[in-house]
Amino acid sequence: MQRSVLASLSAVVLLLCLGTGTASAQQAIGQKNDSSQEASSEAESTQTHPTNTNISVRIFSPGDSGDVKQSNESEASSAAGNANATGQIALQGGAGGGSGGTQAIGQKNSSDQEAKSEAESTQTHPTNTNVPVRIFSGGRDGDVEQSNESEAKSKAGNLNLTGQGAAQGQGGRRMVAPVREDGCGCGGAPSVQAIGQKNANDQDADSEAESKQDHPKNTNTPVRVFSGGGGGDVEQSNESEAKSAAGNANLTKQAAGQFAGGLLAAVLGRGANGGVGNTQATGQGNGNEQGAGSEGESKQEKPSNASAPAGASRGGGNTEQENDSEAGSAAGNANLTGQGVLQAQLGGGASYPGVQAVGQKNSNDQDAKSEAESEQVHPTNVNGGVDIGCGCDRMALKRSGGGGDVDQSNESEAKSLAGNLNATHQLALQLGGGTQAIGQKNANDQDADSEAESEQVGAKNANVPVWVFGGASGDPEQSNESAAKSLGLNLNATKQLAAQF
Repeated sequence: MQRSVLASLSAVVLLLCLGTGTASAQQAIGQKNDSSQEASSEAESTQTHPTNTNISVRIFSPGDSGDVKQSNESEASSAAGNANATGQIALQGGAGGGSGGTQAIGQKNSSDQEAKSEAESTQTHPTNTNVPVRIFSGGRDGDVEQSNESEAKSKAGNLNLTGQGAAQGQGGRRMVAPVREDGCGCGGAPSVQAIGQKNANDQDADSEAESKQDHPKNTNTPVRVFSGGGGGDVEQSNESEAKSAAGNANLTKQAAGQFAGGLLAAVLGRGANGGVGNTQATGQGNGNEQGAGSEGESKQEKPSNASAPAGASRGGGNTEQENDSEAGSAAGNANLTGQGVLQAQLGGGASYPGVQAVGQKNSNDQDAKSEAESEQVHPTNVNGGVDIGCGCDRMALKRSGGGGDVDQSNESEAKSLAGNLNATHQLALQLGGGTQAIGQKNANDQDADSEAESEQVGAKNANVPVWVFGGASGDPEQSNESAAKSLGLNLNATKQLAAQF
């Protein structure tokens, strides 16, 4: 990036450096940009005692029942973000040959960004109930799907894309002026070029997401009395999920080019200011401070699923019961600052050497914190029932009926991720005779803190089918899982390159 910027600046300055003139030139440019941004977002969703109830009664009424789907959902989403794409460009070009010239550029950019986002979703006692009753009523019950969901998502982010570019060019009398044997050229006063670039970036992103379920309950209780047919598949679930993300990105670029005596003349060793020394000084400073905090919390208290068909002459479908609590949190900072300087001059003779000085300084302070907590208290899945007799085919009068497969699970999972990335690049190139000095300094301070906690208390799965006078049971699968994952990562890929010729 720095090389492409400098190449463009060099082409412009080359045209500016080829003029002629004898008078001294004084050029000064000052650029300053202050940006202060703040974004705040909040979302809250609350459900209190939501209830779905389906009660179907059939007496001497054969026929099939339709599918039943019941759900209670509470969702909250929040997002806050800031973007700063400041750009600063300064160009100076002068002939300056006879009496010397002074060029000065100062660029300063300050960016202060803050983004906060909060999302909270709460369900209190959500309930789904399905109670079909059949008495002397053949037929099939439809599939049953019951769910209670609470979900909260939150995001907060800042982005700073500051770019600073400066080019200075002072030409001699001609690009290829006559040069005496003593190397003094056409003589003249020295030229002074100075560039100062400073960028300060302060970013803070804070995101929180909380999802809570209090006593969510799903109940499926079909009753069959002397009613041939079968029960549909049953799917019951209680889910609480919270996600949070906070991130900062700083992509500051600083590029500076200084050319005395014309760029080609300086590179080819044929400058018009050969008799006197030229002074070139460039200072680049970048300060970056980023803080990202993210928290995700999901909590289920006594979630319950119950499927308990009862009666005579029935066949049950597959049963799937699940209680999930999941929290995911992520916080990250990225600093991709680039600093590039190119200085080119012929320099003077032995009596008046040229001076080139480059100072580059980058300070990086990053702090990422992430926390994820998932908690389940007494999750319960119950699949049971009593079948007296068997399902009877009226034509064949043979025994049939059976229970479907049973899948029960309680899961609590927490994930947390915190990371910092610093990929600062410092590049300095000096071409010319005389005194050359390059100083590069990079300070990097990174802190990544990640915590994940998953807790299950009193997790329970129960499958208790009872058969009298025949029947077949499906394959039961039961599981209780608690998993916590945490990752904290810091990466520093600073590169420093200095070349003097």
